[in-house]
Amino acid sequence: MISERKEILICCAHEQILQTLLRVIKEKTPLIPTGCSNIHQLGQLLSKGAFQYVLIGSGFSKSEEEVIKEQSIAHQIYPSSIILHYGGGSGLLFAEIKQAEDAVNGVTV
Repeated sequence: MISERKEILICCAHEQILQTLLRVIKEKTPLIPTGCSNIHQLGQLLSKGAFQYVLIGSGFSKSEEEVIKEQSIAHQIYPSSIILHYGGGSGLLFAEIKQAEDAVNGVTV
């Protein structure tokens, strides 16, 4: 799991799921989470924050997901730091975060 305090932007269109993701990540990792529930907030948050990771959760259309990815990359977030999480529990969530961390650090499995 990520050992440093890094910032993660969590984008999820379902408010209750977003709140759960924010809580679990804040409680169980050293990551500093910020929530985003719609595309309109995205640009502002990316401009203000120094995010190392972006997590895309459920509820967005494929075209909205592409906008999130494109805007994230435009704000110097590596494509390997963009995490797709559509559910499956906290074990899967932490594995997806770890996979992104390993990719950024050049670790191969």
